[in-house]
Amino acid sequence: QSDVRGIVTNIPFLSALVTHPDVRANAIDTGFIERELKQLTPAPPVSGDLELCAAVAAILSEEANVVRRQPRSPWLTPGWMPVGRRQRLFRFRHGQGPEREVRLTYGNGPATLSIGEREIISTCSPTDEGGFDLTLDGMKSQVVAVVEGHELYLRTRNGRFDLHWVDPFGGESEEQVGEDKIVAPLPGTVVALLAEIGNKLEKGAPILTLEVMKMEQTLRAPFAGVLKVIKCSVGDIVGEGVELAEIEPLTS
Repeated sequence: QSDVRGIVTNIPFLSALVTHPDVRANAIDTGFIERELKQLTPAPPVSGDLELCAAVAAILSEEANVVRRQPRSPWLTPGWMPVGRRQRLFRFRHGQGPEREVRLTYGNGPATLSIGEREIISTCSPTDEGGFDLTLDGMKSQVVAVVEGHELYLRTRNGRFDLHWVDPFGGESEEQVGEDKIVAPLPGTVVALLAEIGNKLEKGAPILTLEVMKMEQTLRAPFAGVLKVIKCSVGDIVGEGVELAEIEPLTS
């Protein structure tokens, strides 16, 4: 397994290629990839309950790591209560999909995660490889996770996923609010276009990704609207403040 962050890779394609039965049997020719391209490049998987639970576990693990670096912190026993239980609500978005909620209940007794009508008993333990084992209702899954602010990368048995953790206080990052023009917050290189002209976008939906100082930064829709103009292409080097896209608000 391989996990690469910060640049766009073709790892899913290579994984599909080397695990294809014909490749494993060495029964291929020079036209193989062209014939099998659709099978080798399937649509990205849709995140499910496992990925949502893994996202919550990754956030809690990251928060615990921060607390452990502060040995005198009063929060070294998160969730402990002599009586009663507490709840915490998480919201996630995968690509341009709708927001989904996960409610964590914890405190006195095992933690549970609620997604819609489903309630799941959850436990999590770190592994030597840097990930963690997530057990949901008795079924164990290995997870690799990277948390970068409100952006999460997950690898589960279902594939690789990029989720956005919606700010619980509504204070999304600077590039997500304000005017109808999407501008480069800093000089950088356009590495991905995530929406097309004419797409109807929800507030916070990703539009494009910039590589800024060796880090990727996704620029998102500041409000629900229609993407009217894209003024850049993948590979373009843009300066700070350059207009990259324009959105027209949806009218009721």
